[in-house]
Amino acid sequence: MAVPPQLRALLLAVNALLRKRRYHAALAMLKGFRNGAVYGVKIRAPHALVMTFLFRSGSLQEKLRAILQATYTHSWNLACFVFAYKGLCALQSHVQGETYQVHSFLAAFVGALLVFRDNNNINSQVIISLLVRHEIEPTSDRAEPAWDSVSLPLFFPSPICACAYALSLSK
Repeated sequence: MAVPPQLRALLLAVNALLRKRRYHAALAMLKGFRNGAVYGVKIRAPHALVMTFLFRSGSLQEKLRAILQATYTHSWNLACFVFAYKGLCALQSHVQGETYQVHSFLAAFVGALLVFRDNNNINSQVIISLLVRHEIEPTSDRAEPAWDSVSLPLFFPSPICACAYALSLSK
């Protein structure tokens, strides 16, 4: 099957545009947004499906609505976080002329403050999983955990979430 010349020209123009270093940060932000949304759906949908049918009462319509709402919230939050994170990393790198390790920490901290400021079940689960991941995951550059005992409040203010994201992404 032959490709029409107009489509071939369009593909060549798009590929030339994508190869330009000038648009790398903007394209990384868009790709990150898309990947965050896809990953949010892949992670939350199966979890919400199982947890809703196991532990939630109500009609089938209410359960499906709850599954879709949880999946949407998680997906949207991750997509927005990645978009903000990539954008802030690119901005810091552009302003300072090169990339430093602290850029990812600061971008994750600010991005998490912007995105995960709401106190809801989805954000609480994200915070807990990040804190556990950061403390349990074996690392070669750290001999002992950052803190021995953690007492988390019943609600998770956004600075805790921001720190959790910043710590997990700055390794």
